[in-house]
Amino acid sequence: MESQTIECKAAYKEAPKKLYGTLSSFSNQDSGGYIIFGVDETEGFACIGVSDAHKVQQQVTAQCNDMVPTVRADFTIITYEEKVVLIAYIPPIDLCQRPCYYRPKGMGGSYIRVGDADELMSAYEIYAYSTDDQRMNDDLRVVDWIKGVDLLDESTVDEYLRREELGNHNLSKLDKAHKLQ
Repeated sequence: MESQTIECKAAYKEAPKKLYGTLSSFSNQDSGGYIIFGVDETEGFACIGVSDAHKVQQQVTAQCNDMVPTVRADFTIITYEEKVVLIAYIPPIDLCQRPCYYRPKGMGGSYIRVGDADELMSAYEIYAYSTDDQRMNDDLRVVDWIKGVDLLDESTVDEYLRREELGNHNLSKLDKAHKLQ
């Protein structure tokens, strides 16, 4: 029953204390995901219900507030087999805000969903999101400590400028110093 977008939690009396892995992983995938409270995975996904849906909702919301950026779950309360079940839809976070992570752990509290499991993101996965967030590519990043073009190969710079002038005839009217600005 659990999958890439569905997680079941028994939560009969209260929400699990550590939902941050699932909150993070669902927020970090394009489809988001659903957490179903009141279904016990250890009992063959039996519907056991929750005794106080509003209490569980408040506890989940408190954990959502510990995420960066804050997760805004969408809750639905249903009755199934004469038992109350709470469903929380965890929406995806905008790509430019990812990764979503658990505030007390910093970026090291970033998770990704792998099948029906929440896995800690690797340093590379976190790096990939953070560079995408800044809309930068390492090969296009300004290197502040370089002043001028003294470290560049002059023949390569001249060839680059010649190619650029082909697409922009106004560029050919400028002197080299202005072309490089």
